[in-house]
Amino acid sequence: MAMTKSLYIILVLVLSTATVYSQISQTGERFEAKGVVKAKESNHGISGVEVSTSSGAYALTNARGEFKIEVVMGEEVVFESPILETVRYRVITKDDLEILVELKIEDTII
Repeated sequence: MAMTKSLYIILVLVLSTATVYSQISQTGERFEAKGVVKAKESNHGISGVEVSTSSGAYALTNARGEFKIEVVMGEEVVFESPILETVRYRVITKDDLEILVELKIEDTII
């Protein structure tokens, strides 16, 4: 009986450790996030938006507002430009991102 109880406790500890290790491995995995930054008002892509992460990765949006950047799940991505309100986004999925932003200047031509 005591031997069975000890084996049960050891089994529970081993399985718990494996589960925690698996979760750490998944959250620490770097991947390429991609998406587009668009003006909320017109739905047009915005070029030249600075895209950065809390770990130091950096990118600029292209002429169509598209970007690619290396991230870790749960990391914060910041979208900045003189013509738009800064947007902060926490990565919670590997799906493509569509970031809708509000322009600071109503007369900005995109």
